[in-house]
Amino acid sequence: MRDYPCFVKEKLTGLIEEMSASPALFVENASADFTRNRKLSFTTVMNLIISMGGNSICSELLTYFNYDVDTASSSAFIQQRNKLLPFAFEFLFHEFTHSFQDLRTYHGYRLLAVDGSALNIFNQLQTGRVSTNCI
Repeated sequence: MRDYPCFVKEKLTGLIEEMSASPALFVENASADFTRNRKLSFTTVMNLIISMGGNSICSELLTYFNYDVDTASSSAFIQQRNKLLPFAFEFLFHEFTHSFQDLRTYHGYRLLAVDGSALNIFNQLQTGRVSTNCI
């Protein structure tokens, strides 16, 4: 059960990799967008957008690229981001959620991630109120 978060992340990154094999379905200009090798590939832009928090774009880019000197600029990110169709994220969402058919539920909900704000896993696991089977 400890490997489950890694399994979920691998499923998500695998789907993004599959999408990057045919980016023409998910971009504005299929003949030109994401056809050349760049710092901000289709996969990188999708991963960046999904993983972004509440910081500035510059800060998010620096964090994602581990403060590397060759980090892409905010302008480059915005230009690459604007090439993506909203359908790309809709497709990813549906494929990701449909890939988990045999999930246990927690109060009737499919639990894929917990931020700890409403369900504190650590404390509830320690007191025995939540079984590890539902996580």
